Amino acid sequence: MRRIFLVVVVVLMSLVSKGQINTDLGISIGTSSSLDDVNKFNMVYQPSFTFGGLYRINFDESNCFRFNVEYGGLKGDDLSFSNGFQQERAHKFNNKFMHLSGNYEYNFFNYWVKKKIWSRAMTPFASLGVGLLVVNTHFSMTIPITVGAKFVFLRDYTLSVEASLIKTFLDNNDDLVDPYKMPSGMMMNKDYISRVVLTLSYRFSMDKVCMIKANNKYNGYIDVR
Repeated sequence: MRRIFLVVVVVLMSLVSKGQINTDLGISIGTSSSLDDVNKFNMVYQPSFTFGGLYRINFDESNCFRFNVEYGGLKGDDLSFSNGFQQERAHKFNNKFMHLSGNYEYNFFNYWVKKKIWSRAMTPFASLGVGLLVVNTHFSMTIPITVGAKFVFLRDYTLSVEASLIKTFLDNNDDLVDPYKMPSGMMMNKDYISRVVLTLSYRFSMDKVCMIKANNKYNGYIDVR
């Protein structure tokens, strides 16, 4: 799985080297958690380290498309819950996953792209996509939903913080398959992955920013000339 992750990262870097206009290449670090038959509701339960890379195409100030690749962990322990069923079952797991996804990303403010006068130096954003998840030897399609905020950092960089909920079509991220004998289907009784990450990306663009106004005169905007 790690070899596949490295191959994908190399491919993303080769795309940037071809001189794409207004594209970003970045790295991300953060935490991932599993929502499953052990933990059903806590989105930051027993967080595991996750890291990855992204390649973003900026079509204009609001619309982007990005590719993500991430490698991380999922873990859980029945004994961390107080109910009698889980205390008796005493199931524990610690798995690794890789996730590849393509996501449409929307900036709610006109964010710094191209030669645009009065583009904002920050914006909240949201994204929706489809992906492929590998957990141990199991494969699944995914639907990642993400919200976050991004900031211009040191002129040519973007710093962003984001949180995601990834819908999977597997019921064994926790090495358990329907222990409660609930009705199952393509959209029912499946596991989720939550993630919180910090991303730093570099803007590769033929339209370079000349100056970011450092004072408060422009109220959070940048002047791109």
